[in-house]
Amino acid sequence: MLVNGQNIGSMRRAAIPYLRRNLGLIFQDQKLLYDRSVFDNVMLPLAFTGHAHKDAARRARAALDKVGLLAREKANPIALSGGEQQRLCIARAVVNRPSILLADEPTASLDSASAAESSRCSALQPGRSDRADRHPRRSPDTTPESARAGAQAR
Repeated sequence: MLVNGQNIGSMRRAAIPYLRRNLGLIFQDQKLLYDRSVFDNVMLPLAFTGHAHKDAARRARAALDKVGLLAREKANPIALSGGEQQRLCIARAVVNRPSILLADEPTASLDSASAAESSRCSALQPGRSDRADRHPRRSPDTTPESARAGAQAR
């Protein structure tokens, strides 16, 4: 498999951490650190990659602002709604400006309004041009039955 033009199957073990720095991950279950603040959750990837604290704090606040959570930076993630927690995950995934953003059904457990807001936030990543969705949400008017009825009417 090629990632950024590099065959990851033949990659040396020591190079894997550098590959991971180019990935942003958003999971269906948020994987948040509930013993840390919203701000600290977003700072975590930047700490692992060795960013200076001042630059990391600026980038973390910018990511929180883009997902509408800057005012909640001192809150504990457990105090956030499900949609806010998912937006926090999006901020954490994009703060490091990854070249690849992988999302595993990030809106599956959200109501439609929160899902729409989370999808809007994940689309804010600069340079992101494609999206793969293995299980797209279906609205009631696009069920397989109504799709077949629409096709028959044509």
